Amino acid sequence: MVNLYGRFLAGAAKILKPLTDTLGGKLPQTAWLPWLPAMESAFVSIQEASAIVTMLSYPLPSARLALAVDSSDSPLGACL
Repeated sequence: MVNLYGRFLAGAAKILKPLTDTLGGKLPQTAWLPWLPAMESAFVSIQEASAIVTMLSYPLPSARLALAVDSSDSPLGACL
């Protein structure tokens, strides 16, 4: 969802930095990824920002609508 709405989230890259930094380095040999407090804070912050930007409202009947889709072999996502 963040990939789909990321362009509408002000400062998304800065908010997600603790999460993306984790993917940049070599991961430990264990099966579990260490979940740090900074990562939890980033996750909660991006959830809150996403909830604000994706607030639902009724469309104007006369307005022009655009459909953005994201599909692959198994999952499918879309937003109007």
